[in-house]
Amino acid sequence: MTSKGIVIREAHFPGRAPIEAYGNGGFRFADMSHRGSLLCLPSGIHGWEPVDPLALTVADFD
Repeated sequence: MTSKGIVIREAHFPGRAPIEAYGNGGFRFADMSHRGSLLCLPSGIHGWEPVDPLALTVADFD
């Protein structure tokens, strides 16, 4: 899925989970690891890469 300013990748955890660790370009949560950026929402945790963080708007998070 593409939105203005971001690209949401297929990586998705459908729920809430605490971030157990982070570093070296990645995160650990829900007994998994993920390299790269995360978007943590009440509906789930998504892997994502902001194309231009300065171009993000409130609508990008809907």
